[in-house]
Amino acid sequence: MTELFSFDCNGASYQFVSVDALESFVLEHTHIARQLGEAVDKELDLQKRQTFIASLAEVQNLIWKAGDLLNEVESREVKL
Repeated sequence: MTELFSFDCNGASYQFVSVDALESFVLEHTHIARQLGEAVDKELDLQKRQTFIASLAEVQNLIWKAGDLLNEVESREVKL
């Protein structure tokens, strides 16, 4: 039986069938967060800037939750 790795964040559920998929998710969303951070720094329009900041906060929450799950999974593997 395949173990699913899952977490809930920002009103959605996320499931991964492998640690590699979870790691890829974290890396991909770290890249997105970097891009949003750059957009915040460059944007002069206050409303657009606030939208970028809100989006960045949601992506950061995803990264933190996925990172916590990844750490939990890796610590379990070390104990085995």
